[in-house]
Amino acid sequence: MTPVGTAVVLALLITLGYSLLCAVSPWARCRKCQGLGFATRQTRRGTWKRGRDCRRCKATGMRIRYGRHLFNRYADVRRRGTR
Repeated sequence: MTPVGTAVVLALLITLGYSLLCAVSPWARCRKCQGLGFATRQTRRGTWKRGRDCRRCKATGMRIRYGRHLFNRYADVRRRGTR
């Protein structure tokens, strides 16, 4: 198999794998708070303290995957016809 053919097959496998992941598990941990829902900060003594609620995930600790977001937008456009 040529290098181009291998690259195409590899890209196809990665795309199908990610779409399967988005179908099975559409939610992932928030990148900013690592799924805690709030920021942690260290005091001057070295102990950890709960900080403010995470604004990115609205304190849920979860975010929607980018591929699932695109799928939801596509399904919404198909359902409504036009946007």
